[in-house]
Amino acid sequence: MKRGSAWWSLGGIMLALACGARTPLVEVGPHPESGAPPILVREPPPPTKVETLPLRRDPECFWRGGYWQPRGSAWTWVKGAWVRPEKGCRLAPAVTRFEAIEGSTVLVHRAELWYSTDPKQASCQPKDCSDF
Repeated sequence: MKRGSAWWSLGGIMLALACGARTPLVEVGPHPESGAPPILVREPPPPTKVETLPLRRDPECFWRGGYWQPRGSAWTWVKGAWVRPEKGCRLAPAVTRFEAIEGSTVLVHRAELWYSTDPKQASCQPKDCSDF
């Protein structure tokens, strides 16, 4: 085998391994009825940004993707982050969609919301993993 073809073979194997890796994502669920009311918006957010994930330094951390958040009449990007949710916590991701409210179909934004699946657990804020 020629030396150049060995490098190509090694590169192909490494590429296949890199593409096979999966990013551990936060457990998500729907927005609960008890959550904050939706915010009426005039236009949808820009397309989702592609983010480069920083190194995962703790195996107990999960990726929470970035999202657009309305600020006045503009949209602000909230960067994704590695977080460590408490046990029994789920994320209702930020979402902008059309909903029927009081007989009309309107465009609304529902903010990101962390909530517990256990009614005895009051708070459900994840810990930030960026300092690990």
